[in-house]
Amino acid sequence: MGGRSFFIAVLVVLSALMTVPALADTYHLTMMLNKHVFSPGERIEIYGSLFNGSEAMNDTVTVYVNQSYSLTASNGTFYSRSGYYPDATLVLAPTTSGYYNMTVLFSNFNTSAVIYVAPAAIDNVIIEADRAIYYAGYTMAITLRARSGDIPVVGAALSGSVRNLTGSVVSGTEFSCTTNANGACGLSLAVPSAVGVYSIQTSDGLGYRIFSVNSFDVAVSVKDSTANADKYAFKRGEYGYMVVTVSYNQSLPTGSYTATGEIDDSSGNKVYELGSGTMTQNNSYVASLLFSVNSNFSTGSYRAKVSVAKEGGETVTAYSPFFEVRDWTLTVEKAATGSGFEYGYTTFPNRTIIFSAYPLDKSTSSVITGLSGSFSLEELAALAGC
Repeated sequence: MGGRSFFIAVLVVLSALMTVPALADTYHLTMMLNKHVFSPGERIEIYGSLFNGSEAMNDTVTVYVNQSYSLTASNGTFYSRSGYYPDATLVLAPTTSGYYNMTVLFSNFNTSAVIYVAPAAIDNVIIEADRAIYYAGYTMAITLRARSGDIPVVGAALSGSVRNLTGSVVSGTEFSCTTNANGACGLSLAVPSAVGVYSIQTSDGLGYRIFSVNSFDVAVSVKDSTANADKYAFKRGEYGYMVVTVSYNQSLPTGSYTATGEIDDSSGNKVYELGSGTMTQNNSYVASLLFSVNSNFSTGSYRAKVSVAKEGGETVTAYSPFFEVRDWTLTVEKAATGSGFEYGYTTFPNRTIIFSAYPLDKSTSSVITGLSGSFSLEELAALAGC
């Protein structure tokens, strides 16, 4: 009796085993990461494989790490953006520090790994402003960008203030903001009421930017002996004008202004004292200050430093562009024959090209003879003023 019962039980078990359907697919899903510790918002580089048995799959897997990404497997492999695959899908670490479970899913199969997002240490704060010079009482727009190396720092709490040249905080200019997903935050600040030079500084000392506050604008241009045409090369014995223009917010100002100044060499040494000029509504707030290129000038670069004082008000200092003093000029052009150029100044690579250089006396415009020397193409262009 007992042996019969055992036989029946064995048959039942075997029957049950035979009725279980075989699995149609046996997937093998793997994932590798370039590392397991990341900065907030840093790129994560993934490389993985997807096989069904020994068959390489061409299908799409889903990556989850705080949000989902789709990666396409090709010939059994899938990957995210990296230096090797710059056009692949970009996968980013979460922007908040902490531990995260990164999972790759296909059908009902998945594989996962734990990553850690470490709090980023800010090593640089870039401060951008909408202008370099402001009028008192205006509003300035600034943007702060927090960086850890080249990586934007998300969620960074930044603070700071506007300071004068002595380092004192200008009252009412303190600010604070938190960086967004791009590592940046923007805000508006009131421009100080006093004319001067100021700096925007973050409290941690990592961000710094200079700006100026003026009550009016001053422009200085270098003109020829007619005071009408721009001129940036003179020879000794010639004269020209420093034309000074006063404006306010791109329009005519009010009041009376007096301009004085000097011409300095490239080292900042004064070589010429300019006269003074008065600017009012009668002359459209323009003054022309005469200068003569006398024996104080030698071959080299110079510029004017002009201070304009408003009657009963502030003084603003401005500089002209640099101009040169030299007794000759150099004209460079392609050789009349056999220059090596196809047409105009266009040629082919590795072809020899020939130029003709003509040193001209500025007084007579005649070619200076008896000179010799060799030039590189860069030196030739520089001598020609290119």
